[in-house]
Amino acid sequence: MVKTRWYDGYNVMALRGFKEKECFFVIDKYSETAGETSRKRNTSAVNKDLCKHNATYTPIFPYRKTKFVENIFDKDTLKFHNHFKNPCFAQTQRCKVSDGTVTEQQRLRCIPYFYIIGFPKCATTDLWDRLLLHPHIVAKHDKESHYIDDKRFNNQWSFDKYLDYFSLTADAISELCENILDRGDTQCNIITGEATANTAAVNDLWYMLPENKGCTEPRITNPDYLYNINPEMRLIALIRDPVERLWSDYLYLAKYFNYKTSPESFHQHTVDAIAIYDDCLKYFTHRGCAYNESIGSIQMRLRMGIYDIHVSDWLRIFPRKQLLIVRTEDYKKNTSVVLQRVFEHLDIDFPSKEIYEQMIMKSEKNVNIKSMDMLSETREILYKFYAQSYENVASILQDSNLVLKKPDG
Repeated sequence: MVKTRWYDGYNVMALRGFKEKECFFVIDKYSETAGETSRKRNTSAVNKDLCKHNATYTPIFPYRKTKFVENIFDKDTLKFHNHFKNPCFAQTQRCKVSDGTVTEQQRLRCIPYFYIIGFPKCATTDLWDRLLLHPHIVAKHDKESHYIDDKRFNNQWSFDKYLDYFSLTADAISELCENILDRGDTQCNIITGEATANTAAVNDLWYMLPENKGCTEPRITNPDYLYNINPEMRLIALIRDPVERLWSDYLYLAKYFNYKTSPESFHQHTVDAIAIYDDCLKYFTHRGCAYNESIGSIQMRLRMGIYDIHVSDWLRIFPRKQLLIVRTEDYKKNTSVVLQRVFEHLDIDFPSKEIYEQMIMKSEKNVNIKSMDMLSETREILYKFYAQSYENVASILQDSNLVLKKPDG
């Protein structure tokens, strides 16, 4: 009797010959072959207690009203194949070849095993680039898809479009795993991930979700959606002194949005944003204001650094053991120690000495070259604004090392 292998029926080199074929996936028809395990989904994710006010939220940007938001809570449970460490499954693909014949085949589809959720300007790009040197991590896609925080709105991307984002990676996993499992291994340990740094905190269109209708703060946020895609996902968050993070963010985004930078301009943006935030607190909760997109601007992403609100919402959905939080300052000071923590969190083998040294010695990525600093007055204002939030997140994580540095003087 011929033994059936995991990849029988798959086209492991599916990308070859695509120019001669017109192919598409059969929507919502996922493989149910033997050897697959379904993840239990969070069907009770909607917490009515989080909707503090029975009122209509009015966005500051009415032209951004979403036309369509795909409800992934209604989608069939994904069934992942046990032979893969990475969450992968088979999906039927129909191809029309040059003679008009339509054929069907099973093609591997994969979603991230791990996700670097944030925060922006906290060394997420640097960590991502170092991890890609690990032999068990493969990524043929870019670092950031922005599916969770942006592209699932306004009919930009469906969930199947999100799966397409990982198509090249899925094919690479398929090919690599064929060789590994042919050796007799029972599971292929190749994994992939994503690192859209905005995911941790950017929920600016939450009021358009049907579960949040009539609320002034959200019941459903990004972690709810990510959990329903893969409730066992390993999460990593880098957090940095929020005052320094905000200044770095301000300088970095200027080259994309073409605004002029100066300590004086940054100071005025800071004063204006905090004044609006304080006014918001007269009517809404701290959490409600942290999710109010009318506070701040692209030059002043003040709400991004309110870590206690964002971390609490992630831990409301995901178990603590699935979320690794690293101080950017610790990462830069002792990269080797942090990488070891990441390997352990991802449950991947320690790489060879040669590869590990390459990971450590790799030059830093996406670093701002500071030509100026913020005003000392601005630093003092921001310290007062963020101090309680930073103290709260230290308490939530039970980490006494999370201490916000006081301004000099």
